[in-house]
Amino acid sequence: MGYRCWDDELQTAFNLTHLKRSRGDLTGELSVATNIKDVKTHKGILHVARFNVLSSSSRSSLARMLEKRTPGQDMDWFDGLEWLCQNVILFETKGEAINEVGLNAPTPPGKQWLVEPLVLKGRPSMIFGPGGVGKSLVALTCGLSVACGREIIPGIAPAVHGAVLYLDWETTGDVINDRIQAIANGHGFTPSKMLYRRCVRPLADDAEELSAIVAEKKVVLVIVDSAAYAMGAQGEYGDANESVLRLHEALRLMNTTPLIVDHVNKTDVRSKPGTATPYGSAYKTNAARISWEVRKAPSANGLAINLYHAKSNDTRQLEPIGLNLDWDEGTIIFRKADVLEEEYDDRLDKMDTRDIISDLLADGAKRTPSVIARELNLKDGTVRGVLKRMKDDGQVSTEGGLYWRTKVVVEFRTSPGSRGVDA
Repeated sequence: MGYRCWDDELQTAFNLTHLKRSRGDLTGELSVATNIKDVKTHKGILHVARFNVLSSSSRSSLARMLEKRTPGQDMDWFDGLEWLCQNVILFETKGEAINEVGLNAPTPPGKQWLVEPLVLKGRPSMIFGPGGVGKSLVALTCGLSVACGREIIPGIAPAVHGAVLYLDWETTGDVINDRIQAIANGHGFTPSKMLYRRCVRPLADDAEELSAIVAEKKVVLVIVDSAAYAMGAQGEYGDANESVLRLHEALRLMNTTPLIVDHVNKTDVRSKPGTATPYGSAYKTNAARISWEVRKAPSANGLAINLYHAKSNDTRQLEPIGLNLDWDEGTIIFRKADVLEEEYDDRLDKMDTRDIISDLLADGAKRTPSVIARELNLKDGTVRGVLKRMKDDGQVSTEGGLYWRTKVVVEFRTSPGSRGVDA
């Protein structure tokens, strides 16, 4: 997670964190803290800056700057920095430990679960679906089950009792608190506390601090709500695939079980239940070890949902789960239900690419071909070809690389004898 070097002679600590490799450089945030008397510091911190571990010139220039910051002190700053850099490079080159596998007894049945059958222990799990279907509520209730050590959703039981951390990019702490209280009121128990953090930056930017919290608090489950915000803005790290990979790299650094909440694109909202995929990059589907799609189900009153087992690397295909949510003021109750499905129009499966793109652009927003391809899980070249034909037919307009659906002007025929009406 980082490196700390204490030098007795210098009475100084070098703390190097947030390491990143890019274009042959290995950079990190270097903080220099000292106990030297009569030196101007800010709460003991002499210097903080980005630092290139692989650059000799960076060490030399920083050593000269530290000498200026500590006048009258006979200090060999370069030697301290050299010792730090050499050891960091050696550790980073060494990499992770090599272990032997294959001779241990198989994991006993059921022991691979953290919350059966939605969350696998130690592996990324995902719950995804359209907006307003209760996926965040299901994820929160799974976390509350682990925190309390009790089954709340019928048939979905925690196998582990421990601390839970809720990382929230979508709402606020008071909303999550009220939902926990409502679930506890509805099911008649006193809730256990859950750790909560309101998040703003991409998860990868906070991975080291969060990993320290996970280790200190012995967190067994981290809930990420939701993936799109936790990844950061599209293209921030080059492309959508890279942001997904950085998200899962950060989750692996935490060394605990992650449960990720995610959305689907507009086209998949109307697809056959159980066939949708998470919004954006295919790496989202690939990286999760198990995923469940949440859809609304027919209901005379209240909210009814179905959970469809969309993907698993480590279990057999599981049957859909039906739930009714009685959501009243101050109470939320989960009840087991039959899996009922809305009538599905299979004509949606037969929509051609032009219709799908036209439907996406119906909201009036302007998009690049690459953005359209990501939203619809289509190849970039396919989208560009279809957009060209749509432009030639007058279906879309374009300017500056952006495309939007052309508004159709409806002309009304004047009735016989009508003089017309001024608008």
